[in-house]
Amino acid sequence: SSAHGLALKGRDGELRRWSRHLLPTLGKRRISELAPQDVEAIKTAMTGRAPASVRNCLEMLRRIVRWGNRQQLCPPLPFELSMPHVFNETTEFLTAEELGRLLAVLEDWPDRSVARMLQVALYTGLRKSELFRLEDRDLDFEHGLILLRNPKGGRDCSVPLTPPVAEILRDQIAWRNE
Repeated sequence: SSAHGLALKGRDGELRRWSRHLLPTLGKRRISELAPQDVEAIKTAMTGRAPASVRNCLEMLRRIVRWGNRQQLCPPLPFELSMPHVFNETTEFLTAEELGRLLAVLEDWPDRSVARMLQVALYTGLRKSELFRLEDRDLDFEHGLILLRNPKGGRDCSVPLTPPVAEILRDQIAWRNE
């Protein structure tokens, strides 16, 4: 998707958060009128929502107030926002049986290019966006490294280029260069 499309998607999400969660609780009060109890009211109104959703709403409120303050449109919040802790990291594994079935399907997959890229993702843990951004210059076959430029975390980093992944990528490069 385009950067413009992503920007619109983000804008739509922010507008939804504002209209569903912040506006009903805060109404049209001025920033200077807000108190810690208002933040607690937002949290209470969002009971049952994921902690990340609550955090996203409060973070949006904080960004709006900071922007307004920098633009000299409003004072800063007269209190510190306490953000909920988010522990939403999950790790999922394929069972040995599921892995066997997936590899069998990929082995017979008609589009070898797609099958190879799925295998690389499976063996390296790369995200789709990281995989699609890879260039030849990112593959260090000599030292066994894949350079990830501008990954989700923001800082370039390297992941191991194991011999099986190196073979898959060499096949992919050879196919592309045919």
